[in-house]
Amino acid sequence: MTANIVTKRQACARHCAYTYWRNHGPVDTGDVRRCEHGKVWVATGRQRESIYFHVLDEWERLGWWTPIAYRRAVRALEATK
Repeated sequence: MTANIVTKRQACARHCAYTYWRNHGPVDTGDVRRCEHGKVWVATGRQRESIYFHVLDEWERLGWWTPIAYRRAVRALEATK
């Protein structure tokens, strides 16, 4: 028997990959945000409907594997502060 343990990385991916517009405001394609876990996310422009019939905006995580996009996103975040 194995335990169903969700790591912090998996929990961040599940929790932060989608946002509900009422809680986070409207989203445009290419918008950038940093989640409470310190990860950088960019809006994809796609939407998904949740089981509660809410429309959720999809976000894609940026990291070292996307260096140019990541640097641009971080600069955009810093410019908005």
